[in-house]
Amino acid sequence: MRLLLAEDDPLNRDMLVRRLRRRGFEMIEAVNGAQALELLHGHPPPDAALLDLDMPVLDGWGLLHALRDRGLRMPVFILSAHSLKEDRQRAAALGVTAYLTKPLDFDDLLQRLERIRLNLPAAAP
Repeated sequence: MRLLLAEDDPLNRDMLVRRLRRRGFEMIEAVNGAQALELLHGHPPPDAALLDLDMPVLDGWGLLHALRDRGLRMPVFILSAHSLKEDRQRAAALGVTAYLTKPLDFDDLLQRLERIRLNLPAAAP
C-alpha cells in the first residue's frame, strides 16, 4: 500500500515514515503540499494520504483541494496539532477519512490504515 505523507516537521515525518515502512507501507514523503504534488506528477496515485494542515508553500487544505481537483479520491487523513471544531467540520465536508490530532496515536492510525489495506484490490501478478 502506497502512502503519501505531507508533513513539514522533520521529526514527525521521519518517525512516521520509519514506523510505517517497518509495517510494509511504501512511503512517498514531502515537506509541503507543493512538493507532494510534484512527487505525484507522472506516478501512480497513492492508496491513501496523510496530510499535515500547517505547512509552508501549500498547506494541507490546499493540497487536499489539489488532489480532489485532479480526480484523486483516495482516503485522506488530516494530521493536525489543532482540534478546532471548525477544522473538523471542514474536513468532514471535504470527505476526509479521519481528522487525527498530534501527538498521534500511532496504533489508532495503523488500525485505520490496515482496514483500508484489507479493502484494496489485490495487485496484479
